[in-house]
Amino acid sequence: MSWFDSHCHPELDVIEEELAYAKERDVAGLIAVGTTPEKSRGVMSYLKQMRRIAPEFVCYGSVGVHPHDAAASGMAGVRALEQLINEDDDDLVVGVGECGLDYYYEHSPRSNQIEIFKAQIDLALRYDKTLVIHTRDAWNDTFEVLSSVELPRRVIFHCFVGTEKEAKVANDLGIYMSFSGIVTFKNSDELRAAAKVARRDLVLVETDAPYLTPVPLRGKPNLFGNVSLTGTFLAELLDLDVAAFKDLTWRNTRKAFAI
Repeated sequence: MSWFDSHCHPELDVIEEELAYAKERDVAGLIAVGTTPEKSRGVMSYLKQMRRIAPEFVCYGSVGVHPHDAAASGMAGVRALEQLINEDDDDLVVGVGECGLDYYYEHSPRSNQIEIFKAQIDLALRYDKTLVIHTRDAWNDTFEVLSSVELPRRVIFHCFVGTEKEAKVANDLGIYMSFSGIVTFKNSDELRAAAKVARRDLVLVETDAPYLTPVPLRGKPNLFGNVSLTGTFLAELLDLDVAAFKDLTWRNTRKAFAI
């Protein structure tokens, strides 16, 4: 098996260069993620082009409204996501999100964030899509929301940055934890401790490209091919054979998105 980037925001205009870079690093799958209805539509265009250029590459997408855009998009944005799902004749959309709560920046009022988060949980449930969650400085409210509604069958904490405490709750709830380049950063001791207690069957790897470039490339724009760096780092952290971990996370990602 190869590496599978469970969460990235790739650009259409550099698709061939990024694809060549990824192939050199044994990356053969990605989930492209939207953060607004407009960007989610762009994800669809990207995936169609990717499949034309490299039909052997495993690529799917997730459509969502990021908590930063909850107030601006509103419920009209969620309805636009539903329209995208209904228009998806190529079975490209496997997830809803990224959606959730971000209390670090609070670009949208918390009440709007919670409303739009719940609406997207319902959307994922109704269409049997994987729920892709963004949570930052909002663990208590995130778990409160999740406990107050019926959840879809598959849920992921994208760019997981919790402690051992949150990892253990995710273990109990059967929620996937996707680790980004942050786990390679010098000051991420708590996150590395969380990775060690995460259930192996719930571990995914991602880039969140073009953000969060892993060490030793930190400071440069991230590429989905760099998931190989984070994956290798995690394998060594967990004292696992790299090839076996590559196979594990490939299978976990396909299971997480039912692909």
